[in-house]
Amino acid sequence: MMANMGRSYGTPGGSLTSSATWAKNADVVSQGDKGERSSAKILDRECITLGGASVFHDVNIPGCQANIDHVVVAGRKIWLIDSKRWNPGL
Repeated sequence: MMANMGRSYGTPGGSLTSSATWAKNADVVSQGDKGERSSAKILDRECITLGGASVFHDVNIPGCQANIDHVVVAGRKIWLIDSKRWNPGL
């Protein structure tokens, strides 16, 4: 049996750029977007390999305004990841 490649689905930070009415200002949206894209870059590099996991970015939760930034699925294991971008030293 041949191992499958991991795959990446969705657009990291997608919900931030489309409608971020919750944000304090545009800089908060920009920083959040950068944080999610940074995490996605690392996850995609690690997951998109032979036998790797699949990663889903910016997953909407039905009936809710919240979303899950990244969902990683590897076999019977699932990780839900919320990305944050902190100032250096925090």
